[in-house]
Amino acid sequence: GYIDQQLSYLYIKQAYLYAQLGILQKASTHFEKFSATRYSKHKAAHIDITAYRLAMKQYKQIIDYYQKTDLTELTADTISQEFIGILSNLSEAHRGMNDFQKVLQYQQRMQVIEDSLNARNWKNEVAELATIYKLQEKEWYIRQKDEQLRNSFIIQTLLGCAFALALVLLWLAVRHINTIKKKNQLIAGKLDSLMSYEEELEKLHRQIDESKISVAEEQEREDSINKDLFRKMERIIKDEKLYLMPELVRQDMLARLSVDKNRFAQMLQENTNMTFSQYLTDLRLKHALTELKQHPNYTIQAIAEVSGFSNTRHFQRLFKAAYDMTPSEYKRHIQGKQPLEPPTD
Repeated sequence: GYIDQQLSYLYIKQAYLYAQLGILQKASTHFEKFSATRYSKHKAAHIDITAYRLAMKQYKQIIDYYQKTDLTELTADTISQEFIGILSNLSEAHRGMNDFQKVLQYQQRMQVIEDSLNARNWKNEVAELATIYKLQEKEWYIRQKDEQLRNSFIIQTLLGCAFALALVLLWLAVRHINTIKKKNQLIAGKLDSLMSYEEELEKLHRQIDESKISVAEEQEREDSINKDLFRKMERIIKDEKLYLMPELVRQDMLARLSVDKNRFAQMLQENTNMTFSQYLTDLRLKHALTELKQHPNYTIQAIAEVSGFSNTRHFQRLFKAAYDMTPSEYKRHIQGKQPLEPPTD
């Protein structure tokens, strides 16, 4: 029965489509196949049959079919969209037969049913809306009372939470400020000690260079040659303050020292464990520390320029990475806003 129903549906749809395309022979063939199914005798099939006959312009067959059939058997209610569909089919069939008086009658009857349906739907909707309104009115009143109680509780809770949060934030802010103060004091103290150690080390290097002790023995060793070469480069860079020149590059020093780039890189690696760019940055940062101490009234931009940095933001990033504090923080210590403590180690 299921297969019969599916085949019936397939045949009648094919017949309808062929009729729409004007291929009437194939339309008739598929309609005959549809008529051979058991489902074609079912009253529910009249909708598809009528659609096919309208496409085939078989208006007389449509009219005869509905005249021989009790229309109430085709639909449970004569005031329904399904019944309007039947009347519409009859109207189209009579239009095809040029019986316009019948067309007008069916159109008027359809209009009456449409009005009845609209009136019925309107009454049902009004009754439903009235019921919904009453229920919603009660729910709204109850919800309003609940909302008032909830709002009162929420406000009290929020005030309590806000007060507690304010206390916590205040405590965290004070703690953070104290931590920053201690960290900056410690770092600034260590930087001062580092600068003094650098000065002492520089003096010792100069004394060693001036003494020229065991020059012949040291020159026989490769590391001694690199060390002497490094000290020569260091004297040139520091005495002439070449590191304060932003445009200074490795090629300049290769020319001054008359060495190749491999020897130069080996010399720097053995004595500083840094590249030439890193070495210059280290000298410039130390110079910036001295300038910040000697000229605390200088701006950060001025300190960066006199220390050989062409970009102030780049200088601030390098200073922060090297000393774990910004130039502004170190400057505030130097200006005496936060007294420095000597380092503990």
